[in-house]
Amino acid sequence: MIRKFIVFFALFAVIAAQAPAGAAQLNESLFDRGKNVLILLSYGEFDKAYEKAQFSVDIDKDAFKSYVQESFFDLFNKTVQSDVAVFCFNGRAWALYIPVLAPTRDHGEVLKLISADGQSFNGYECVDLRDMYKAVERGEIANWNKPIQAEDIIIMADE
Repeated sequence: MIRKFIVFFALFAVIAAQAPAGAAQLNESLFDRGKNVLILLSYGEFDKAYEKAQFSVDIDKDAFKSYVQESFFDLFNKTVQSDVAVFCFNGRAWALYIPVLAPTRDHGEVLKLISADGQSFNGYECVDLRDMYKAVERGEIANWNKPIQAEDIIIMADE
């Protein structure tokens, strides 16, 4: 299973270099902004994370805080990673997927930040790691800031 993911991501890293004609131009600084949002959320800094996201639409700050608190567990109880992230374009909008933990298994929490124009965030969601893999597979573009490498995979014995 792990080998499939490694091969799968290597293929997408190669073919994702060309953007389709309909894709909105992606602002690469959104990678860093999104990762900073994840880190701030992990510290419980909801207001700072909300401000850092710089949502382009009116999103209620209290609803954002409540959603994050109710939807994430690992984000507040484990050491988050901020190396691996991927932007996917589905033909209509960009979505930044940032796994909360190092993606060493086939499920886990992922912060998804949505960008309709590729320049700013206008939505958010908690999704499973499998949803991220599916988005990469289905998307017209998969733009990794750091692809998952073989050395990123840690094999753990069943307990």
